[in-house]
Amino acid sequence: MTADVMERSGFQMLPDGVALHILSSLRPRQVAACGPVCKSFAELCRAPCLWQALWERDLAPKKLLPAVRCEPTTTSRRRFRLP
Repeated sequence: MTADVMERSGFQMLPDGVALHILSSLRPRQVAACGPVCKSFAELCRAPCLWQALWERDLAPKKLLPAVRCEPTTTSRRRFRLP
């Protein structure tokens, strides 16, 4: 075994693609909390593809828009209210 392999263990031994897939199952705050663990985690947690996946799953505007409904009133103005 090389010194590099001996220093890496568990999660760090996974290929980056597998580690990113696992991280993508977390919530954005959880991913952000993983970054300070070590240098390899910090690199993985900054990966644009990871944040793109999190954006599409949790943060995309299409998922946030139903939180606000627009109801027409008797005037020409619209009233916004939260459900």
